[in-house]
Amino acid sequence: MNPPPACRLMLTALALLFTSGFTTAADTPHRRWIVVSDIDDTIKNTGVVSDVPARSGTDAHPLRYGHLAGSFFGGIFHHPDAVPGMAARYQLWKKQHQAGFIYLSKSPLLLHHSLTNFLQREGFPDGPILLNPQCPLPSPRYKDAALRKILRAEPDAAFVFVGDSGEGDVETYGRIAGEFPRAVRRVFIREVTPLNDPPLRYTRAFAGVSGACWDFRANLFTDAAQLPAALDPSATLPARHVQTAQAHRR
Repeated sequence: MNPPPACRLMLTALALLFTSGFTTAADTPHRRWIVVSDIDDTIKNTGVVSDVPARSGTDAHPLRYGHLAGSFFGGIFHHPDAVPGMAARYQLWKKQHQAGFIYLSKSPLLLHHSLTNFLQREGFPDGPILLNPQCPLPSPRYKDAALRKILRAEPDAAFVFVGDSGEGDVETYGRIAGEFPRAVRRVFIREVTPLNDPPLRYTRAFAGVSGACWDFRANLFTDAAQLPAALDPSATLPARHVQTAQAHRR
């Protein structure tokens, strides 16, 4: 008997913590949606921004002290605010598509309790929280490895990645979407570094990724209201979403 989707997500999260890899099952038609979301500056305002990806087009910086300080002290000494509208949009996706949620962050494991409280307090959908077990010396591509394990553990799912431009989500999501084109159906990036992120960064990161998965004009957002209500790539995007993205591009 197959476990319910929520139980499968929890089993996936536990397996990620205690195993080094998964076997890949044969490709099958997508049956359900899973949203993998970053936390800091994607759904939680922390001001964790590194200029390394914007300057060099890479996220291979070995240490991000700004990230560590913002996540650690922000999680312990005060209650950070949620990005307005993100909880409501995630709940809409959950309601309309029965989507499951996994929260993937480079924050240290000791913040698990405070992040759990944050998600519950702000009304985000329940879901496993995967944090960095190697902090304060994380692997430069910690998220890459975690995402590969998640996708291989859920071969029947359609995935949506949501992150921000402040650190390496752009490059990480581009790599994984290129490796798993049938699984990664949408990528959305919240722009938090508008002065430092030229379109060239996104062009490089998502080279070879299909337009249905990533379109600079449509998948870059600053406001949760710009995110589509429907996860189906063929769905019509809100006019405000398209207009704002086009204005940014100009």
